[in-house]
Amino acid sequence: MISSKNKKDRLMKAMIYTIILIIISATYACSSKHAFDKMDIIITEKLQGEAAIDLATEDLSNTLKDLFATETRLKTEIDLEKAAPNSIFVVDTDDDLWLKNLGGKFEIVMPPLAEDGFIIKTIHYNQKPLILISGNGVRGTCYGIFHFVERLKIDHSFASSEIDIIKQPDMTLRMITQPFEAVGYPDVAKLPKPITQHRKREFDPMRPWEGAGYDPEDEARNILRSGLNAMWVGNFAFATVYDAYDSNIFPEGTQSGTWVRERKQKIAELMAVARKYHLKTIASADVFIYPKGQPSSKKWDMLEYSLNEFLTNFPQIDMITTRFGENYSYYNNHFVGEGLDTKGIEEQFPRLIDFIHQIVSKKYGKIYMPRTWAVGNTNWGANVDRYKAVIDKVKGTENIIFSVKNTRTDFWRYNTFNPIIGVGEKKQAMEFLCQDGYNFKDATPYYDVNRMANGPKEFGENSGMKKGYQTGTRMVWGWLSADGWCGPYLKREEWLGANIYGFCKLAWDVNSDPMLLAKEWAALEFEVEAKSKVAENIAEILMLSEDMILKSRYFHDYSMKHEGWLPSNNWIRDELIGGGEHSNDRLSVYKSFSPGTLKSIFNPATMEADIADKKEAAILMNTMLAKFAAIKEQIPDQEKANEVYNTLLYGKYLINSLRYYVSGMFRYYNGEYDLAATNLRDWNLCWNFYNNVIPKLPGTASLMLDGGMVATCNEAMKSMNESYDTGTYPDTSYTYVTDDKTVEITLALPSAILMETEYLVSVEISHMDESVDTISNLRLTFTSSENGKRTLEFKDDISNADIPIILQQKWMSSSQEKDYKISLTFDYKVGEKSYAIHEIIK
Repeated sequence: MISSKNKKDRLMKAMIYTIILIIISATYACSSKHAFDKMDIIITEKLQGEAAIDLATEDLSNTLKDLFATETRLKTEIDLEKAAPNSIFVVDTDDDLWLKNLGGKFEIVMPPLAEDGFIIKTIHYNQKPLILISGNGVRGTCYGIFHFVERLKIDHSFASSEIDIIKQPDMTLRMITQPFEAVGYPDVAKLPKPITQHRKREFDPMRPWEGAGYDPEDEARNILRSGLNAMWVGNFAFATVYDAYDSNIFPEGTQSGTWVRERKQKIAELMAVARKYHLKTIASADVFIYPKGQPSSKKWDMLEYSLNEFLTNFPQIDMITTRFGENYSYYNNHFVGEGLDTKGIEEQFPRLIDFIHQIVSKKYGKIYMPRTWAVGNTNWGANVDRYKAVIDKVKGTENIIFSVKNTRTDFWRYNTFNPIIGVGEKKQAMEFLCQDGYNFKDATPYYDVNRMANGPKEFGENSGMKKGYQTGTRMVWGWLSADGWCGPYLKREEWLGANIYGFCKLAWDVNSDPMLLAKEWAALEFEVEAKSKVAENIAEILMLSEDMILKSRYFHDYSMKHEGWLPSNNWIRDELIGGGEHSNDRLSVYKSFSPGTLKSIFNPATMEADIADKKEAAILMNTMLAKFAAIKEQIPDQEKANEVYNTLLYGKYLINSLRYYVSGMFRYYNGEYDLAATNLRDWNLCWNFYNNVIPKLPGTASLMLDGGMVATCNEAMKSMNESYDTGTYPDTSYTYVTDDKTVEITLALPSAILMETEYLVSVEISHMDESVDTISNLRLTFTSSENGKRTLEFKDDISNADIPIILQQKWMSSSQEKDYKISLTFDYKVGEKSYAIHEIIK
């Protein structure tokens, strides 16, 4: 327990604090058709008013009602003999019911449960089936209930067979930063963005409380529901008022004084809800952070004062963590940040760590966790020798944990598992990332749970959280949205949710199978059972997404040679796609964060392999789209299904834009001008569609932006005396789906034909169901009195053609014409059965 000794003793003494007896008949659990209409939830008076238990039992009650149409009633009368079948008991372990009945009549020997552990076990009393859920402490009991609820949702027949589950969390500290605060995601994209060019905003990048929909109580509840046990409450430096140090620093009533006091009040609110739901609490800051206007010579004094003030004001805090290396306080109008010179870290860092440890741990009895973050392959967060050179000089041994990123440097791919994990005698915590700023931030699927569990597949490593656990690490924390400086900004958070779910489950069981976790998440998120085709296809989409990212974002040979720091030279950074030889600096941060250049990655020897990878990424994206389209109609929430599908369309055109950008420019650099021009025309088509059509689709994230790419492509086309087939881009789109939902074709068409205007019409096979064997004789015919017939056709079998299949044709209208007809025809074959489709579209 991360707490004082007395608090720890009280928890150990209260082991197995509560018991829940859930009585559900096997028949009832098997099928909602046989569900009982009513059921009692019986809770002891001692546990009445316990918010965490109330939350868990409310979730249980709602699940029973939703799945089986069962109404529940809350009671306080405990009598096992008189209890009706299907009653649910919530019982404290000190209650006589436990001593007389469970230990006596049932002869159940309770296993020694670790902190937060629980058991779920089928027992029988007077021929009545019962399910016993018993947990260590209030949290353990709640985790047991939530686990039972989750299993019922994943498999509605879960309680129909004998259950005998003991679960103990592998990781004793399980935390995620900002996991659930962005509740109003559609509104978040409309907010002023924190760090973009020509925009200033008072902003705490470690805790943007002003985000739409934020509710501290909802965050605490969802942390508990997810099996996590700690809440990150914010920046202790920004909550320091300095009244006793110098009352003139942040006077009441001033802008700066109000700002700091608001942060202090917010931390107080978070601390209160954390206590209410039995969560541990953690506060953080960079070092050094001190008020603007104060001399640098006082930074050690002000750090000491800040820690003392915070720990005095919030004695319930469990842990303090500080980051070394980067310092983000310079994005704040009221504080200044200053780090130590990393060239002398072997001497300076141990001194500073011991200084903070003396206050946090020796004086106040709290856990102190230094973060070992510093840039580059050779710094102490990534290099064994430098890490040991620091920690071996640190004198503190009790209540100190060193936090280490699981990747060697930053969270890019092509980073080995961090070699310093497991090094030295000091305890460690591992850091993971759920929303990756380098890989489109889950605007389209990127399932990083594979790497969390097993390490980076690009190196064939058997590592990840499992290896960290084997080295003795028992603490993990994950970052949600703190990575990255700009967009894309999500409107749908489902793909991000898959990573959060996977991280939380791995923290309990490091040997969890990522594919199984993906199915479970899909079942819970889309309200289907895990054995359904919906869950299976969505899990397959998630599993494919890792290779899609590796092939679209990285260049294998280059990245292997630049493993660790800048493995793809930041040619894409956050929402920006960099240029060929020059990239636009659209981030108001240091130049190192700007997108890098594509030309620096180009290598004639590996060009064909790089181009092939980008093509394979597009094929993978198309396959993912097809798999979702095949089950889209089976998802109960159709609005959600359609919007999530749109995120895959977003990914399709983004990935194809990147594909043709890379292939076009690499061909250009290699002197293959005909192929380069063809590829860059394809790039222009995809990029225009991405920018003109995708934003109109509900649910899609804010767009990736040009950081030099467009000028690069335009300059290349100009130097080759080539031009794009652009004209006026169509402003509407039409989606056609065959009767049996096997083929979907998207047409980008003009809404009206204007005189003397050149049009580009595109036809795309968005996806093909796996059951379709061939698609052929695709024709799109325009008929008008003025222009006659114009037919766009592709007669060969296109089932295995290059993906995406984009057919395009230009025509010049001779007059303004709204009275025209468009027809689509194509043939397709499923097994031995052939179909001919003729559809009048307009």
